[in-house]
Amino acid sequence: MRKIDAADARLLEAVQQDAHLPAEQLGAACGLSPTAALKRLKRLRADGIIEREAALVSPRALGYAIMAVVMVTLDREDRGVIDRFKQDIRNTPQITSGYYITGDADFILTIVARDMDDRFALRELFGQQGGVEPFRGAREKKMLHSQARYRPCRRCQVASRVKQASKREGSDTFPKVHSR
Repeated sequence: MRKIDAADARLLEAVQQDAHLPAEQLGAACGLSPTAALKRLKRLRADGIIEREAALVSPRALGYAIMAVVMVTLDREDRGVIDRFKQDIRNTPQITSGYYITGDADFILTIVARDMDDRFALRELFGQQGGVEPFRGAREKKMLHSQARYRPCRRCQVASRVKQASKREGSDTFPKVHSR
């Protein structure tokens, strides 16, 4: 596992917001020259820290007014049933993400539907298959966060602030601490 520094963390934050930022903006975001920022970005890709870049598609713009997170329980923990259900998840475009989990349910799925009838039709489609109990879950009330993103650890954030404050004060030492 490769450790990242504060500049890498700021660079990752910037490209997760917009993977097409020009070099000048990338450099400004991480406090480096544009060339240095691009070199770091290339290394983050080569090291596998950035796995891929993808477009985020708006379900609402495609007519999917409902998003729901549902829990699915299989009647039995049979390898054939599990494998078939995993394949069905991959082949169903209305399922935007799926997780095989432990606990009260076997899977957690994020689904989209055009309306409640569409959601119930999807539920019935899976319910007709042997071994799958009906979906349990909740509908989206308001989207709070739409993409799992890397967030720098607390130590990286503090180190970044210390470095920025040191630059402002014209020193390589820690900034002055003011107490109340």
